[in-house]
Amino acid sequence: MNSHFSFSNVNLREKQAHRVAKKVRELSSDMPVIFMGDLNTFPQRLDQPRFPFYDGDYIHQILTASGLRDAKEVSLLGHLGPIGNFTNAEGEVKPFQGTGTPGVFLDHIYVTEGIQVLIHVISSDRVDGLFPSDHMPIVVDVIAS
Repeated sequence: MNSHFSFSNVNLREKQAHRVAKKVRELSSDMPVIFMGDLNTFPQRLDQPRFPFYDGDYIHQILTASGLRDAKEVSLLGHLGPIGNFTNAEGEVKPFQGTGTPGVFLDHIYVTEGIQVLIHVISSDRVDGLFPSDHMPIVVDVIAS
């Protein structure tokens, strides 16, 4: 499953997470599920004012209540690459220039039981010195168990 959650509408993003969680519960009774997407959320940060984007912990709780597990958290060999995945230059909103704010992952991969995650990677490859997208891709190696 793949999704692109709303960027600025917190209520819609919550509804989208509940919709995904419901579908995961339906599917995972018959088969393992992989869910990935641009969730457009930041984890709660005590050093920042509260913005609508800082609902990442809440969205994560909704998704994990359905049986999903964050691939980064359950990876047997851990995480490789940058510790964030959007490419804005620090202090600027201009994309494709920098490695963003450490610890902020806008994109996620989740798995249910029956999927073993071997490694979680953020690819920081550049083309002509720039990132090809405003988000660095996440790559996971998995085995269906």
